[in-house]
Amino acid sequence: MKKNLIYYIYPLKPDMVLFNLILLSKYYQMFDGERHVVVSLDDKTLSFEKTSSLINKYLPGITIHKRENDLKLGETAHFIFLLSKVKHTEGITFYAHAKGVWRQLPDNKPLKKWIELLYSINLGFNAIDERLKKYSVIGSFRKNRARYNISAPWHYSGTFFWFNNKRLFSRQWEKIEQSKWGVESYPGHQFPHSESYCIAHDNCPNLYKKENWVKIGVKP
Repeated sequence: MKKNLIYYIYPLKPDMVLFNLILLSKYYQMFDGERHVVVSLDDKTLSFEKTSSLINKYLPGITIHKRENDLKLGETAHFIFLLSKVKHTEGITFYAHAKGVWRQLPDNKPLKKWIELLYSINLGFNAIDERLKKYSVIGSFRKNRARYNISAPWHYSGTFFWFNNKRLFSRQWEKIEQSKWGVESYPGHQFPHSESYCIAHDNCPNLYKKENWVKIGVKP
C-alpha cells in the first residue's frame, strides 16, 4: 500500500526539532505517497526560514506549510488541514509530531528514549501493511481507558499512529475535540478499541517518569 506522511512541528526548541528530524529521516524513504509538514510559528519559535532549512536537509521533497501557532489548541488547530492533504490519496498514512519541544523536565533522558522508541517501533515494524488491512489504526504505547486530559476511551500515548485512509475518510473525519489533546484523543473517538492495534507496550504507564520505564522492561 502507498504510504503517506503528515507531520507537525512547533519549533520552540531547535535541538529537539533536530533530534526528531534525524530520527524520522532514517525511515523517510518508506513514504512513497503524499508528504506534508506543518510548521507552526509564533514570536518564540525558530524562524520559518531556519526551520525549513532543517526540514529540507532531513526530509527532502516534503511539502512545507507555514501556519500561525494557536496557543490554546496547539497541533489540534492544524490536524484537519493536514488530513485534508491525504484525503484523496490511496493507502495508509502516518501521523507524528516533533516531540519534546515545549515540556520542561529535570531529566530529558526518559523523554529522549521514548521519542526514539516512538519512531523505531512505529516505522521499523515490518507488518504495517498487513495490520492495516485488518485494523483501522495502529500505533504504540496504547492506553486502554480515558486518562487525565484525554477524553477518548483509548489513545496512543505520544500521538504517533498509522491509519487506513479508506476507513477514516468514510467517517466524520473532520470531527475533532477542540482542546490541546484533540489529536491524541482523535483515533479513540474515530475508531472503537476493537479496530485498533498496539505494536508494542500496550497499557503503558506515564513515561515522562523515569521510574516507570522499569515497568515496561526498558532502560532509559
